Amino acid sequence: MRIPALSLTVLLLGSGAVMAAGFDDSQSGGQGGRPPKPPSFSELDQDGDGYVSKSEASVIPPLSEHFSEIDSDGDGKLSEQELESHKPQPPSGGQPPQ
Repeated sequence: MRIPALSLTVLLLGSGAVMAAGFDDSQSGGQGGRPPKPPSFSELDQDGDGYVSKSEASVIPPLSEHFSEIDSDGDGKLSEQELESHKPQPPSGGQPPQ
């Protein structure tokens, strides 16, 4: 089952909110009030095994909540391909939604 684009957008925006919690943008050359980018696959894959486990996904609550839906092969871990296949697609203009 694919996650609707709106749900995945909420997931990605939620990850930015989680990453922003306790983050003082003014002390690190921030992005002018914009939330930080969601973590990359390699940042999520803390043990470097090439997969994101359920515990690694827990840093982004919406990702953790939808873990089994994204885990299309049911192996209990997320590959980069599984995560990429659930990202919202940019509109026909080629720019991702902001």
